[in-house]
Amino acid sequence: MHKISEQTAKAAQKHAYASLKHGEILEEIGKKLQKGDRDEQELGQHMEAYGKMIENQAQQGIASTERLEEDNSTEVFLESVQEHINASLTHIEAAKEFISWVKDRVDESSSTPKF
Repeated sequence: MHKISEQTAKAAQKHAYASLKHGEILEEIGKKLQKGDRDEQELGQHMEAYGKMIENQAQQGIASTERLEEDNSTEVFLESVQEHINASLTHIEAAKEFISWVKDRVDESSSTPKF
């Protein structure tokens, strides 16, 4: 069985905690958006849900990195990497939705006649 280095394990843990922070920030943004108009409220609900998903995925990654202290096998490391990938993909989906929402709002405002 292959083993990973302590340095690699610490890097995985750092990434997992960064993902957790990203999820918390996204959740907070979602909550703030929910104080706006109907469209902002809907987007805010989605962003909050994405944030919670990222937090959950990050927590699973953190649990895997903590297991690396006892079992520094490549299998456990790959579990933590997979959770980081999952959190990153969720973050990308949230960013795509947010960008699409902003684009729609910009398009709406530019098509409004100016008097």
